[in-house]
Amino acid sequence: MTTQDPDQIRDGIEQTQRELSANVDALTTKISPQRVVHDKVQRARTAMGSMKERVTGSTAQKAPRTAGPRRRPGRLARLPPRPAAAFRPIRSPRC
Repeated sequence: MTTQDPDQIRDGIEQTQRELSANVDALTTKISPQRVVHDKVQRARTAMGSMKERVTGSTAQKAPRTAGPRRRPGRLARLPPRPAAAFRPIRSPRC
């Protein structure tokens, strides 16, 4: 067993304290509630983006939009109502 100078022991203790403090700070940051929520939101966004690409196709697969007449949203809601005679009655299937 080697004997160390008290100053060397003190320096070793201070170095260990600095390393331990850095580790505690890193863990605190990693498990903070804000960080946990942020990470979960990012994972959900990534998953939804992947799901959207699978359902609609990636942007590279989509056909380019053609210039044409643009419809205004809500246009159908402003059309006059159709007369009741224009609708056929619904018949239920016979059992």
